[in-house]
Amino acid sequence: MARHALEIRYKSAMSCFSIIRFITDHMDDLPAPVIRQMVDCNDVPCTLVPLLELKPWLRKNSKGETEKWEDMKW
Repeated sequence: MARHALEIRYKSAMSCFSIIRFITDHMDDLPAPVIRQMVDCNDVPCTLVPLLELKPWLRKNSKGETEKWEDMKW
């Protein structure tokens, strides 16, 4: 049960990260107040720094090979 909950939390977090990436990829199309909210009020860039340093989308498997999280699976 705990493993299932952990898997759900991980998938949710990675989905949120994908959404934020999509938004930042399209910042040129966003209105200025939305960008201001993301940068000044919510400080999204500083919030993402620890996540980018940890790279939770990469892991080593039992053979020592690097696996990448894609399409909601390793």
